[in-house]
Amino acid sequence: MAKADIVIAEVNNGNASLKDYYGFGNGTLKKDANNDWVLLSSSAANNQTKLTFQRKLITMDANDMDITSDTMRLIWAYGEGNFSRDNFTLGGYRSLHLLQIKRPSYDDPPDAVKLIVTMNNTVVPNDTTTYCKGNEFLVHHMLLYLCEMKYPNKIMGKGRKCYENNMPQHWEKCHSVLFAWAIGGSNLPLPEHVGFPLDVENPLSFLVEIHYDNPQKKTDMIDSSGFEITLIPARRQFDASVLDMGNSPIGNIALLQKIPPYQSHFRTSSVCLSNCIYDTFPPKNETIVMKIFAVLLHAHYLGRTIILHHFRNGKEIESIAADRNYDFNYQETVFLKKEIEVLRGDDLKLECVYNSKERTKFTFAGLATKDEMCLAFILYYPKMPVAFCYGDILIKDNEWLKYQLNPVNLHKFKKPEVSKEFEQTVNGVRRNSSFVSFCSSGLNYNISMQPTYNVLNLLQYETDTHGAENGVGTQFAVSLIAAELLLCLALSV
Repeated sequence: MAKADIVIAEVNNGNASLKDYYGFGNGTLKKDANNDWVLLSSSAANNQTKLTFQRKLITMDANDMDITSDTMRLIWAYGEGNFSRDNFTLGGYRSLHLLQIKRPSYDDPPDAVKLIVTMNNTVVPNDTTTYCKGNEFLVHHMLLYLCEMKYPNKIMGKGRKCYENNMPQHWEKCHSVLFAWAIGGSNLPLPEHVGFPLDVENPLSFLVEIHYDNPQKKTDMIDSSGFEITLIPARRQFDASVLDMGNSPIGNIALLQKIPPYQSHFRTSSVCLSNCIYDTFPPKNETIVMKIFAVLLHAHYLGRTIILHHFRNGKEIESIAADRNYDFNYQETVFLKKEIEVLRGDDLKLECVYNSKERTKFTFAGLATKDEMCLAFILYYPKMPVAFCYGDILIKDNEWLKYQLNPVNLHKFKKPEVSKEFEQTVNGVRRNSSFVSFCSSGLNYNISMQPTYNVLNLLQYETDTHGAENGVGTQFAVSLIAAELLLCLALSV
């Protein structure tokens, strides 16, 4: 409860009042000298009490928490008798985007058709469990890819491990993300002027990728999680698409994200240059401009802050999406208050901040929840022929990297100066390194490598802040990092 912003409502003989408190630490509550809460109405009937109250989003009170567009965690409790912390019973808690605009809402047209794409009674291996919509203790996250080609019947409808040698080669070309869902998320109603296009004249296939995480190693779990897609005959004004942007989750150790242990605030960045979006796969109309209308930010357990920056002429103009209070258990697609245009020549940078104080080993980018990710699924229109844009730093000094990753030397990262130098290096600010950009249209790849000084103005940050803190690290709970499994299933329509 430390630093919590608390409002306490008291109702005596039908009279309601509000008191302003804040968490002081060790479960202690202190009354705020400034009561910033205003009671608007109160009523009591049928053993229910209803209160309506308000407060300014930013009060300039040091004991108040600013209400922002970041993830906010709400906790509610109730009790009877004299006010005392011990008299309260926890009612519940929930993470929310309090300032999220109203999500699109409308009735389906009468000629709409529902397409169900799911795992068909898939046996979850005994080294996994999951989190998912409708099955949240099973599925960690799900991706729906549009493959835009029809596959042989022998591989359709059969689930297999993803990214392994026995995965059909056809699946490796399914990179166009149609929808991404992660724990805490809900459905995705698109604005009425956009829709994901499906060319019914040409054969196409869907690929469902589900990440199962089973720390309890249960052996009797059956899963049929998946997606329900609403198809409408009438084409909407604009064709929408999803751009998967961030750090590559798989690759060579010299290229992947590397997060040292004992860090309270470790930052990594990834840059998506304009030539990935516009020049490598130019749209037919040179005047077309990408317009972003929603973003899903994604990291794993260590993620604390994710910011999608927007640069024009080498200078940041505004952040497109940001969550400085990221919650792994609440990953919701956020619709922007206004659509943001990304012009030719604009660059995007995704920044993630991690807390690894309880880890005693390095954490690398990867698919498992014990690994980390830094991704943004960007929903935009009009659709362009680019599926993902990854930007990573390749460290060329193998001897230096080998020394830094040596498990015998990891206690050195308790020193702020060591952690700071490493953070600057993996962000391309120091040492012999190259910026590597991976772009794909879903069927074709473009990989480019260039010295980091070409993108240094985008990668730079305040190097004198946010160093590691001294302190003794603790052993990370093994129960949280049991083995995981990715299963893929292809279906055709």
